[in-house]
Amino acid sequence: MRKAKINTYIIVLFLSVCSALNATHHAQAYEVKMVKVGRGSEQVFATDYHYGELYYCSNAKAKKAKHVVNENNSRFLNLYKIDCKSDFTPEKKSSATMLSSQVNSTLNEGPIFFHKQTGEGFFSSNLKTDSTQLSLAIYKTSFEQESDTYTEREIIPLNLGDGNYSNPTISEDGQTMVFSFTGLTDTTSNLYFTKRTEQGWSQPSPIDGLNTLHNETFPRLCGTTLYFASDRPGGKGGLDIYRCLFSNNKTGEITAMPEPINSAADDFLFFSVSGSAGFFSSNRQNGKDRIFRFQRDLPLPSDFIESNIDFCYTLQDEIILDKNRYDYMWELGDGTKKNGAIIEHCYKDTGVYEVSCHLMDNETLEIEEDIIKGSISVFAEYPVISYQQINDEHLEIFLEQKWSRKSFSEHYWIVNDQTIPDQKIQIPLPLSKPIVIKAVLWNSGESNQVIGLRQTINMAE
Repeated sequence: MRKAKINTYIIVLFLSVCSALNATHHAQAYEVKMVKVGRGSEQVFATDYHYGELYYCSNAKAKKAKHVVNENNSRFLNLYKIDCKSDFTPEKKSSATMLSSQVNSTLNEGPIFFHKQTGEGFFSSNLKTDSTQLSLAIYKTSFEQESDTYTEREIIPLNLGDGNYSNPTISEDGQTMVFSFTGLTDTTSNLYFTKRTEQGWSQPSPIDGLNTLHNETFPRLCGTTLYFASDRPGGKGGLDIYRCLFSNNKTGEITAMPEPINSAADDFLFFSVSGSAGFFSSNRQNGKDRIFRFQRDLPLPSDFIESNIDFCYTLQDEIILDKNRYDYMWELGDGTKKNGAIIEHCYKDTGVYEVSCHLMDNETLEIEEDIIKGSISVFAEYPVISYQQINDEHLEIFLEQKWSRKSFSEHYWIVNDQTIPDQKIQIPLPLSKPIVIKAVLWNSGESNQVIGLRQTINMAE
């Protein structure tokens, strides 16, 4: 019998990414410019962008004057829209249009948000009750593009009791609505969600893991990313804009938007129009609410590498003995046992696995244990693109971080040359042909290290 020999194997498996580390250009900070809408003491804030038009709220004096509501002689808010150019700036020759009486009332109208496929518009408005106690409720209208008209507004009953229901936003599939609610005895607002049913809308539920003892308000859903404003501790001051993943009624990690999106003033109603541009509102200019447009120069890697999990490898003894006389018996640390002088094995997860090999002499039936013994460290250098079918109609694409030694704070997707900044994306099913999904990853402050991943998904396989 040959003398036992201890070999220590540390096998590191990772994705080769050398060619993807150099960015063609670096990620730049947000460029922010004030939109020339509103003047003087007028308060204006953007609410949505739909069919090339920017929708916003304003308390500008209307041709049909609304009632004043307080000792400061403040005017009620109306909803307006204005045509925008391809760079999302208002057309110089275009004048703002106040929405029709099917939407605007004689009281306050709050932010409107559209379901882009159906044209349904959800907004908040005062209930016509005792003028000393004006409550907010959520209403719905539908926009008809061809006729440029809106259907008569109708209230959406939500059963959380008396209070203010405001700032609705709707998911891409039109099945989930998020809104803010402040009860009559509450001192702060919280975010709730409700699901569309055949009977209407379900009983609203608070969003777990998001609400605090402070104000959470002005939600906006952009794909699977939920943006909202909060005056919770740790911000820049006043209301700050936060974002998190919102999928299957659950939230991911909540992070604050960087400067210059957030400031020491109130910042709110952030929404993305394209992968790198959008709007938000702030009172950073002399305490008056104004609309700001942001533009971001997203980084691109010099190349995209295939995002594959391949934790497969070959193990063998350095000196292979007579295979007829000796049997090699491997224990691979994940509960798997294999026989052979040369074996191949694929791990299903990352980790450190203790591996040993025993040698059996078929003539003497003696077993020499641990002729090879060591550990195998299995990991991926970077996250991988993964996916799962969540129902018959959609495939959810996401970054799987558990495979990776390195994590990234920023990423966006490229699908069919469209840039999508969401944390997760959903692809409609069925897929008529293979689809290529790309992800660009980097860390804030390290924009010279940009990783490009590519995954081809073929549901026919």
